[in-house]
Amino acid sequence: PHKLWDGKLDSRMRFSAIFDLAPLRRAMAAAGTLAGYSGALLEVDDFLQLRLAPDCLLFLHVKDPHLLPSRAYFDAVAGWSNLSAIHMPSQMCAAADYRRLYGGCGAPVLAFSHLYAAFEGFPPGSPLAAWFADELPAALSSSDSEEATRKAGRIIARLAAETGSFSCIHLSHL
Repeated sequence: PHKLWDGKLDSRMRFSAIFDLAPLRRAMAAAGTLAGYSGALLEVDDFLQLRLAPDCLLFLHVKDPHLLPSRAYFDAVAGWSNLSAIHMPSQMCAAADYRRLYGGCGAPVLAFSHLYAAFEGFPPGSPLAAWFADELPAALSSSDSEEATRKAGRIIARLAAETGSFSCIHLSHL
């Protein structure tokens, strides 16, 4: 998804404008090899240019009462306001549980509101479980893009020169 400035849908930025996607692309390709499919990774803008859409939106309700699923992002960014929605109950599930509860999926496009506190992972000891535990987290904490690193360096140099100190730099504000 996009990075949102102050959580506003009209102030979007491509994820790759701040973060280097190469580690995540490699991790997704590895997962695809393990699962027997093409593990390509597209950013939202690139995906939307394909003019594909899900049949409906799937909203995962979790036990955290402060985290409510919202279709606002999909409606504003993808223009999917005409799609129906399925609300799933509060539960933690593994891949096999989703297949058992909701059947196999023949749709070419899936749209989840989030997977926070809703997916426990793959069967223990499986290659995908190792990928989920080891490779994916490392890829998600990938390095900043070269442009973001250069901008942060300029800000640090200016703050050090002008004030002699600074507290922190938030890359999402670059």
